[in-house]
Amino acid sequence: MNNNKKTIFKRLLEEIRKRKGKDKPFIIGITGIDSAGKTKFAESFQEFLNLKDYKTQLIQLDDFHNPKNIRYSGDDQADNYYNKSFDIETIVDKLLKPIRQANLDLLAH
Repeated sequence: MNNNKKTIFKRLLEEIRKRKGKDKPFIIGITGIDSAGKTKFAESFQEFLNLKDYKTQLIQLDDFHNPKNIRYSGDDQADNYYNKSFDIETIVDKLLKPIRQANLDLLAH
């Protein structure tokens, strides 16, 4: 891992420690345009956190896309993209709620 990444990861960890409640899960979202390096960044950050004894789970939101017939069901492309791309109900019910109950730290991208 290069020094720039280590510096960024250390700063992020400082923020996590400031904001994370004791024995409470902490969810981190990583966003960016396609092919920006989100997956590599998330994997490297997860490795860094694991070395610091944080329990983590890396989740890819692409696994929660709605079927195409829902994603492309309207005439407004922006509405389809922003409001219909992901199955938010499943993300909340099957991912976020159980994480809160299991006290895991989550790295989502």
